Amino acid sequence: MKLWKKILLILFAVILLAQIPFIYNRYKFGQLHDKINSLEKTEIANPNFNDYKGIIHVHTAIGGHSTGNFDELIDGAAKNNLDFVVMTEHTAALYDTSALTLQGNINGVLFVNGQEVETATDRFLLVSGSADAGKANKISTADFLQTIHAQNKLAFITYPEKHKTWDADFDGIEVFSLHTNAKRMSPVFVLFDAIWSYYSYPELVLAKYFYRRREFETVRRNHPREKINFVRRNGRAFKYRFSSFGRRRG
Repeated sequence: MKLWKKILLILFAVILLAQIPFIYNRYKFGQLHDKINSLEKTEIANPNFNDYKGIIHVHTAIGGHSTGNFDELIDGAAKNNLDFVVMTEHTAALYDTSALTLQGNINGVLFVNGQEVETATDRFLLVSGSADAGKANKISTADFLQTIHAQNKLAFITYPEKHKTWDADFDGIEVFSLHTNAKRMSPVFVLFDAIWSYYSYPELVLAKYFYRRREFETVRRNHPREKINFVRRNGRAFKYRFSSFGRRRG
């Protein structure tokens, strides 16, 4: 047998053997899928609260980090039956990005015009936005929070793994980001799991690679469990006192 044929056969054998873990993953996905479907589906509801489904960290082409436009965002929010979307455009030095983005009730969805703001040391999601937010990078986190709280605004820590001022009077914590987690994925592993399993078990494949572990470890290391209670809502978690995206009745 010629050398090039031997090399091809060896390469083929290596590729074939490399598929074994992904074939096994497909088998495990199938088992998990069947187990989930066999469970009794029970809705756990608290009669004292209303649940609202939405997103709190969204950009468009206005603030960078996105090429999306308003029409695409409005259409996507409606198709996913969202109740609210908090826009968090990046700030600009010379104009108010929160005044230029979506706001108000549009097509049955409440859009809140917030911003993603950087102080001298940290980054926050500001709700609602401010014309002065573009200057926040020149002041301390404590001064920024004092200013926005005097205006009855909220500030949620974003990218907690990079946050420094944990003793500040912030209002909540974003502990999961699709963007951040996507950058940590191994493209090769994702590709082969997708080839073998995504068509049949798309949600389970995504759940395997989108996980919160690192962000939760960062938060818990800086704030012990007895100090903060978490309420998760669609991939987000907040300090309990601001879990009122599910509004208390009465």
